[in-house]
Amino acid sequence: MPFVTKDIYEQIKALGPQQQKNGKGEITTVASAAVQVRLPVNWDDIKVGDRVLAQDTDPADGWWQVTVTEVHGDLFKLRWPREERGRPFQRHRATLGLICPGETKEPVKPDPKQAAPEPAVYPAHWSVIGLNQIVLAKEEGPMEQWWEARTINLVKDAFTLEWRDHPQLPAIVRPRSALGLVHPAPKVR
Repeated sequence: MPFVTKDIYEQIKALGPQQQKNGKGEITTVASAAVQVRLPVNWDDIKVGDRVLAQDTDPADGWWQVTVTEVHGDLFKLRWPREERGRPFQRHRATLGLICPGETKEPVKPDPKQAAPEPAVYPAHWSVIGLNQIVLAKEEGPMEQWWEARTINLVKDAFTLEWRDHPQLPAIVRPRSALGLVHPAPKVR
């Protein structure tokens, strides 16, 4: 590595992992704020650097985590996270899925004087996921692929799901915070 000024060295060092003490006095290593992944709370909140879900060219291959590299209106340039030098690809906002950012607070409630709408097939927020809706669930295993699943039971905050395209496979259980969302008005189905 060539010699650099102290200021540049400090900037480079800030991009790497940081060590800090936890409440027990133990030293832990955490990613710096510059490299931590941001998960958008809705489709209008997607920004450059965010992690979302997208399908490759064949929808039968499931959904994969991608990083947003450019935003042009409703079109997003995306890149597979483990292939920084790979070719970016483009997807429309309505074809992206969201990973739960941990914030599942209830969205603004509609006017109670209006008739209650029927539950959507694709919920627009984690707090409104109900039965017989399609969500994304991560498979167990090393591939970390996400697949569309239908909610069939709810106990406390854990959903029993069946894989939408493979209902013959055993049902799985996932907490609300481990589910992903498909755009409520998907462009392609």
